[in-house]
Parts: sequence; C-alpha cells; structure tokens
Amino acid sequence: MTVRGATLVCVLVLRGLAASAEPWGAERLRVYYFGNSLTGNTMPTFHPELGKSAGKEWTVERSQGAGWQVWQHVYLDSAKRHRDRLAAGGWDAIVVQPFGGPAFHEVVTQMWGKVEFEEPTDVGDLHCTAALIRLLLKGNPDGRAVIYSDWPGMEVEVSKEQKELSKDLKTAERWHAIMEPFRKAFDYEKAWLMKYGAEAEKAKKPWLRHNSTRDHDHQLMEGLKKLFPELWKQNRLNLLPAGDVFLALDRAARAGKLPGVERIGDFFTNGVHIRSGLPRYAVAATFYTVLFRDRPHSLDWRIYNDQVKCLNKPRRWICCEKDLGVHLDITPERAKAVNDAIWETVTRHPYAGLAKAGEGVGGE
Repeated sequence: MTVRGATLVCVLVLRGLAASAEPWGAERLRVYYFGNSLTGNTMPTFHPELGKSAGKEWTVERSQGAGWQVWQHVYLDSAKRHRDRLAAGGWDAIVVQPFGGPAFHEVVTQMWGKVEFEEPTDVGDLHCTAALIRLLLKGNPDGRAVIYSDWPGMEVEVSKEQKELSKDLKTAERWHAIMEPFRKAFDYEKAWLMKYGAEAEKAKKPWLRHNSTRDHDHQLMEGLKKLFPELWKQNRLNLLPAGDVFLALDRAARAGKLPGVERIGDFFTNGVHIRSGLPRYAVAATFYTVLFRDRPHSLDWRIYNDQVKCLNKPRRWICCEKDLGVHLDITPERAKAVNDAIWETVTRHPYAGLAKAGEGVGGE
C-alpha cells in the first residue's frame, strides 16, 4: 500500500470512530422538549427554519404547560400522550426544563391540593427528570438527554402610581414602561450565583426559588451523572446553559460590548419572560449550539427579527403578545456579540458537552 493510500485509510477509520462516538449525528436531530413558557420563549416553531439556515434538519415536538414543573410532565394525565410518544421511539434527544419545582427528592401524596397520588410519590426534580430520561432510552437506547438551564427571574411589585403613569400606552409599551425601574435594579449575577438550598423553597414566586441558578442545575447534573454513568461517559448527558450565557451577556452589556443593551435586565418583559428579537434568538441559538455541537455564527438571525411572524405563529407555541414585549432588534453587531458569548460559554462549560480539555466553566 502506498503512503497516500495508508493515509486515506487512516482518515476514513478516524472518521468512522468519530461518527460512532456521537451516534445521534450532527446533521439532523429529532428532539422532544419538556418545559413551559420559558421553553416557549425560544420560539420552537422557528427552530426547524433556524437549523435549516445552517444546513441542519431540526425536528421539534413539545410537552408544555403554563408554569409547568418537571413532575407535571411525568404524572399528569394531560401529558400522557407526550410520554407515550417519547417512549415509542424515533427521538434522538430530549430537552428537560426544571422550573421552580420541589427539591431534588420530595415524597408527597398530593400537590397543590389538586393533584392526588394513590401512594407516596417522589415529585422532586431529580427523580422526575430521570423518569423522562428513562422513557427516552426505552424508545431509543442511544438517545441523548439535555437539561435546559434557564435564567433567574426578578421580583416585581407594581404600584398604583406606576400603573397610572403608563395607562395611555399600548399593552406591550405599557408593561415595558412599568418594568424599567425593575430592569435597572436587577442584579442578575447575584441572583444567578445564589446557592440552592432549603431556604429557597420559601420564595413566593416559583421562579425565585433558586431553582433557576447555576448551583441548582449543577447539583441536578451531579445527581443525574450518578444515576446514568454511561450516558455521562458517552457524552449523552449535557446541560444547555442559557443562564450562563445570560451572565456572559450581562457582563458584556455592562462593559459596553453589546450595542444598545445596558444590562441583561433589558432582555426581560416582566418578572421572568424575555422579549422578542435578540433575547429569544440568544436562547434559541444556545439550543442549537448545544444540540448540534456547532458554532451558532452560521445561523440566520433575521428569522427572529420578524415581528409579524412572531405574532402570527400558533399561540400554543409562544406566550401571549404581552410576553413578547417591545421587540429588541437584532443587528449584525448584536448578533455577533451574542454568538461569540454563546460559543465561548458553551465550549468552556463542564456539562455542555463541548468543553475543551483543561478548561472549566465560563464565569466564576
């Protein structure tokens, strides 16, 4: 065999090994989302078009309820059809979004005085996330589990005076004006880096219970690693770190490196939802980067700049018009800053599946 022939054989063998190491592929994915409106904030009906703009085939289905926590996807009868479809197979991956739910393990006989269980049942984030992963693996033993780490919300108490000052504005503009002082006062970094513990369960609002923190999500990942050691070893158990991307963007904005955005609070429409345009593109591009393990820079961000399309999509896939808020335009400069922040954060993150050897988490 010639040197050139031997080199060609080696290249083909290496390509074959690379392909077998990532059986879910990188060109096409069928993904089932389990979340609530914060999953909806990524505009999932735009995901296939967004993937296509980068040459990928991205098929999406979703189980969603307003404010839903993970246990609801696992136990409510209304979610049974989604559980059945997942277990039937045909899905390369799931994305599970924890949200303001019970502790990692919490055994109960009822929830909220409305949902009754026949016997003591664990409704904790760890147990219920694991239950969804097992359903995925039942239908596809080679499936991949991704945990959607979203962002902390802000506490908003609106006074009568604030409502009166904005009464002549349209719905979206009115809420935007009301929210301005809360956006300015929001210390995102402090909220995101809070430690998760029992005291967090005392918070009045689900999104303020420290579940949407780095610490909660890292604890959840460590628990899942113990339950699914082979998934972790095979790089099929990952975190989708939107919260860390927001931290990077908050720091960039405060340093004047995100044109026209002063702080990450500018992304918010209310206590927890984010505006159409740049904020929603930022999270959707993070989905793409983690799921396809590809740079987001080739994505067509203009898809998320179309305000008419945002309003005309089926309501079951997005929040109400008020939650879309006042559109935050995407410019080439802003898109590049967001894409750079995503790529730097994800490739340095210990749980995202793209970490470079010897590097750690993006941020302290």
